[in-house]
Amino acid sequence: MEKEIQIKKPEFILTKSKVWEKITQLKTHFDEVSFSWKTNPQVGKVLLEKNENMFSIISINELKQFLEISKSVERVLYFPFTLNQKDLEFLMENNIRNYVVENEQDLEKLINFVNKNNYKINVQLRMKLKENTMFTGKHYVFGMTLNQIQDWVPKLNENKLVGNIGIHFHRKTQNVSEWSLKYEVEKS
Repeated sequence: MEKEIQIKKPEFILTKSKVWEKITQLKTHFDEVSFSWKTNPQVGKVLLEKNENMFSIISINELKQFLEISKSVERVLYFPFTLNQKDLEFLMENNIRNYVVENEQDLEKLINFVNKNNYKINVQLRMKLKENTMFTGKHYVFGMTLNQIQDWVPKLNENKLVGNIGIHFHRKTQNVSEWSLKYEVEKS
């Protein structure tokens, strides 16, 4: 009779001091650090304890999960994709004010909603950078072109309901070592 093989459930040990050490290290290089909530909500919970960084959130469901744990909406950096009226109302009801928008369609929907509802926000426009992955090759995939950003910034600057305006960029992969972000931004 063969012996049944027992497979243990994988374990992940989270050390709070190591999380804080790594965030502190990042802060020596960057003005703001935003942790991706979807990457690991358990690490997010640890980071909430110190009230120091932002949280990148990309869906209403992620936002609901975050709001169950924290009411620190000023720390939410929301990435809207295919916005609809229901989502916009939910975001306004929960006082989400910081947005990173990567396409003109969502930006237009957001600004129209802001204007219609007297809802003040901060906006960062995601700039396209060249992606070098096995899926995209050497293409510019996500974000707005420099020309689109140059068209939008003056319009946003004139809107009294738009506070801070910024340029945002990030890779869609965590492996940033194969690219020079500084070079890409300078080239743009």
